Amino acid sequence: MLSKIEIQNLSKKFVLADNKTNIQVLENFSFSLKNNEILGIIGPSGCGKTTLLYIIAGFIPYETGRVSYDGEPITAPSAKRTVMFQEYGLFPWMSVEGNIEFGLKAKGIPADERREITRHFIELVHLKGFEDKHPYQLSGGMKQRVGIARALASNPEVVLMDEPFASLDSLTREIMQEEILKIWGETNKALLFITHNIEEAIFLSDRVLIMSARPGKLKEIVPIDLEKPRLSEIKRGNSQFLKLKDYISQSLREETLKGIDQMGIKLTKVLGSIKMEKEGKNGKNN
Repeated sequence: MLSKIEIQNLSKKFVLADNKTNIQVLENFSFSLKNNEILGIIGPSGCGKTTLLYIIAGFIPYETGRVSYDGEPITAPSAKRTVMFQEYGLFPWMSVEGNIEFGLKAKGIPADERREITRHFIELVHLKGFEDKHPYQLSGGMKQRVGIARALASNPEVVLMDEPFASLDSLTREIMQEEILKIWGETNKALLFITHNIEEAIFLSDRVLIMSARPGKLKEIVPIDLEKPRLSEIKRGNSQFLKLKDYISQSLREETLKGIDQMGIKLTKVLGSIKMEKEGKNGKNN
């Protein structure tokens, strides 16, 4: 299967405001996103997941390595790659219809064609009858559906999601996960998404990529050989699903503990420096 996104030996660091401290966020990171694939990325907090997604989106630069889309280097955002953020990102002054057709209008698509495309995606995400409603009149799940419709309406080839369901209650989250699989079954887009939820990663993905503690590296990629379409009941009664959950949980736990150990070492150094500084001041005062 051909790859839409190719990451080769990617490294990224941030320089703090003091211009002296460098934080290595990603290091020697390599993987690919295939055509029509759903790839879930999971890893400890602070391992660089969102940074990785923003690099793929073309929002931020990187130091070394190669990040390519259809074989061409990614150097800027593109309409072929659209991003859904943790927040819904809807314009509160616009209706459901207005939010969905916003990107189409920006691309200069004629009004009649815009309305036809918008109607199609409103029906696809089951929001018919809510076209004239504004975001404050919608539930969290409905807002998320508007975001999905808006992302797909501009016809990207790759959709990038940063914890898209983090703000939803557990039941709505399960329903939206099922909806995503149905929608992607009809649209055949490539999807890369970040999550902290292991069940969500397994349920949605064709493969799950596990990142190491910072600096973020590829620890392993786990194939998810579960039949589609999938329903939420699979999370509770399918032995293969439960085995995958246990395996990924253990792998992620190892990296999380490494991250905690790293933070503990850094905290000890900071506290030691503070103690030495205080002792030095006390010595001068004496």
